[in-house]
Amino acid sequence: MHPYWITLALPGGRAFSLTTLGASLGFAVLLGWYMTVAPASAVPRRTRARGYLALVVLAGVGFGAGFLLGGAMPLLVVAGAATGWHLVVGRSTGRDPFNAALGAMLALVFVGLWLDGALFGVPASLPAWIRGAGTYPAGAPAARLYDHVVHPVALYHAAVALGLGALAYLSGRYGTWVFMAGIAIAHMAFRPFTHQPPSAEGALSLLLFAAALVGVFVVSSRPRTRS
Repeated sequence: MHPYWITLALPGGRAFSLTTLGASLGFAVLLGWYMTVAPASAVPRRTRARGYLALVVLAGVGFGAGFLLGGAMPLLVVAGAATGWHLVVGRSTGRDPFNAALGAMLALVFVGLWLDGALFGVPASLPAWIRGAGTYPAGAPAARLYDHVVHPVALYHAAVALGLGALAYLSGRYGTWVFMAGIAIAHMAFRPFTHQPPSAEGALSLLLFAAALVGVFVVSSRPRTRS
């Protein structure tokens, strides 16, 4: 839709452009820090800062692995982020702001993907109130492929990520597993509406969902402790 956020003219006739996807990634990192490290908490801030660093690093590893697999980056980013945070901070015994932060961060990234035109769906007959979100300008990948309104799949994912972040936060010690299961279900549900979904996405969704079920079982088998 709007792949470039800012374009600056440089000496020599050159230009520097900041993409909306790059800007959304930067804002997501800042927002995640604010939501997980900045507030007062029983967990020492230094520990949360190390956990957030591990979150960002392993989320980046997940993004790179998804790129090599030809897609499915969000699934591996979620798995990497959760692994990095909980390896350092430890398992949650109550409402963990990490889950709300992960939902907000992922939603920002999906909005960036929508603005960039990198994630879109197949042609659809949409209600008037959302038709504009699925109408891409001339030159965008979706407009070159289809001469019809398409599903704004990236915005569907963004809305689900926000909702899952809130639900996972309210789910207490089950929160991370609830988030992982929900993201896996969403990716499987949106596959029929997505243009050329990654071939590895279906298997990774099932694997992430299975891991979430195992996580719920393990947490349930442990005695409840006061958060």
